[in-house]
Amino acid sequence: MARHDKRARRLGLSVRVGSRVWQVREDQSLVLGRKSGEPALSAPYISRRHLRIWYDEGWIVEDLGSHNGTFLEGRRIAEMRVGEPCTLRLGDPDSGTEVVLAPVDSRRFAAHATAPEQVASTTEDLHQTTIIRR
Repeated sequence: MARHDKRARRLGLSVRVGSRVWQVREDQSLVLGRKSGEPALSAPYISRRHLRIWYDEGWIVEDLGSHNGTFLEGRRIAEMRVGEPCTLRLGDPDSGTEVVLAPVDSRRFAAHATAPEQVASTTEDLHQTTIIRR
């Protein structure tokens, strides 16, 4: 019988847009997009609710029906699993806003950066960032 190890690896995801980094734990999801009427991330090609990231036996990225799309290596994606670091582009496959994703051990996250309300308050580069606890 296997013994439960409390030190077991907890999977997190580092999400970087420009100079801002969000650290998402596996019990959270993250929605990225712009919100009309606010000046941050002045990219008209990004939808209000453009992209959702969540954990379900691995990290999943879902385009939320954005008009201009989400791209990985020049190809439009609807949904994908993130198993290793990758760079997505929002709105345009060549010049769209870069979103860099990197799976990490969430035990290495800074304590203040993992609280949903504190992560959500660092939205200078994003119109809308919503972190939802499951």
